[in-house]
Amino acid sequence: MKRRTFNGELLDVRAASTRWAGRNGSLRGFVARGLVPYRKLGSRVVFRRSEHEQWIENLPSVSLKDAELNRKARGS
Repeated sequence: MKRRTFNGELLDVRAASTRWAGRNGSLRGFVARGLVPYRKLGSRVVFRRSEHEQWIENLPSVSLKDAELNRKARGS
């Protein structure tokens, strides 16, 4: 299925999920829990590019040190 943008400002779920290297299902879960800003266009979930980019910028990140400790704790 093709990613869609509307006037360059609105993104569908597929287009929005590729912007942060996530999966469609993950993003739909964030929508269901109200964790990501979204709009409804009829029955379609869409995202304003500017709001989605701001949301991505505000995601908490894990430091490299924390990632290494997590990896060691899992035995990987």
